[in-house]
Order: sequence, then structure tokens, then C-alpha cells
Amino acid sequence: MSHETFELGDFAFESGATLPDARLAYTTYGTLNEARDNAIVFPTWFGGTHADLEWIIGDGDGLDTRRY
Repeated sequence: MSHETFELGDFAFESGATLPDARLAYTTYGTLNEARDNAIVFPTWFGGTHADLEWIIGDGDGLDTRRY
């Protein structure tokens, strides 16, 4: 599965440290509804990469793309 990248730039942490030229990679599944309230943000550091988690994403699965 391919992914998109969002260029964050230099990201400053609360500690004062800075992560230079930070980027976020993301993948979308399903369709956003008109109210735009069916989105789930699932950080992959909880369970691997997005490719490792595709088995729980889809119709009738834990992250059901018909519902979310």
C-alpha cells in the first residue's frame, strides 16, 4: 500500500528539542462522509507500520471502512 507524506518542517517538542525537517507518512482507507465525522486516526507506533495493520482494516473488520 502506498502512502502520502505531510511535510511538518522543524518540529519543536515541549522539552525544547527540535526535530528538523520532520515528515508524517499516512494512508487513508474508505470514504469521508459529508459531516466529516467518520475518521479514525490510528498512530502506527502502537502496532507497527500501516502495512502491518491492514488485516484489521476493511468491511466488517475492527476498523470497518463502511462505518468509519
